[in-house]
Amino acid sequence: MPATSVNSPRRACLVGVGEATLTPAALSLLAQSFPSRQLAFASGCYYMGVPLGAGASMIISGWLAPEYGWRACFQILGVAGLIVAPLLLFLKDGSPQGKAFSPMPSAEIVRTLAASLRANPAVLFTIAGATMLNYSASSTIHVLTWMTQERGVAYQTAAYLNGGIYTIAGMLGTALGGLLSDWFHRRYPGGRLWFLIGKAAVFLPFTLIFYTAPFNHTWYLGIWFLSSFGSTMWYGPVFATVQDLLPERIRATAVAFLLLAINLLGTGPGPWITGLLGDRIGLQAALLCAVVIGFGAALPFYLAVRRLHGGSTSL
Repeated sequence: MPATSVNSPRRACLVGVGEATLTPAALSLLAQSFPSRQLAFASGCYYMGVPLGAGASMIISGWLAPEYGWRACFQILGVAGLIVAPLLLFLKDGSPQGKAFSPMPSAEIVRTLAASLRANPAVLFTIAGATMLNYSASSTIHVLTWMTQERGVAYQTAAYLNGGIYTIAGMLGTALGGLLSDWFHRRYPGGRLWFLIGKAAVFLPFTLIFYTAPFNHTWYLGIWFLSSFGSTMWYGPVFATVQDLLPERIRATAVAFLLLAINLLGTGPGPWITGLLGDRIGLQAALLCAVVIGFGAALPFYLAVRRLHGGSTSL
């Protein structure tokens, strides 16, 4: 076996470890820099990077991969990262309010997190809902394969459409999801969670139509756009809710715990199980199963709201 094949899993692991450090630190800085009433919007703007990166990668791979192979896509991405990384040297640490916390021992951080989760079940329900949403979202990695294999769309056409729609709709969805959920947050107890419940009801029909309607209509692209738009509106509300409900001193750890849960139970199993089901019952049916799981997140979000209204905490 070539050496590159042996080392690839190790390299991928190192890339994952490096990426995992970004979001807890970044969202903790945003929470220090923005008031609670704007935190979902700030988090949503940060998460605009997800559809921008994923959508752009589909477009770039659709152009490069058929001509130059998949390795060229990774090489270009690596060069782009080296160009952008030095900009972090100009990023200032700290908050404009001048808040400062003394360092906490790791054991104390873990104890504080565990005690907070036991005392506030609304956080666990919120994390459960986020995991279900991420399971569904990560399963859409098979959409490109579904379009080409089961719908007969040419690979480059599907890649360009999928990348373009997901980039624009996703960036709008993450930003507006944060903005609208902050509006609900300022007016209703548990407003961000109510927003997520309402979002599920509004956008479920568009997602179902996207997976079942014929592709040969112009309006189908609009349905596709609305489905992608709705599927990305949850980042800001979820991350803001978890940070609001847990102690300020462990915000970065809270975000890290949330990411651990949604990645282990959502990002990992979602594509894998959907792929297994796709091989047995077809990708369309498998993706619809993932949709049911994603929109089922409304139930744990509702239970979280009930916990908030029950007096365990206030939001």
